[in-house]
Amino acid sequence: MSLPQCTHEAFTRRLVVDLARTASARCRA
Repeated sequence: MSLPQCTHEAFTRRLVVDLARTASARCRA
């Protein structure tokens, strides 16, 4: 069972955005 490249890319992008959001939220706090 292998994930399509597009799905993996979207997952990684979402993870990066989530990480950036958490970092910015920590910076503001």
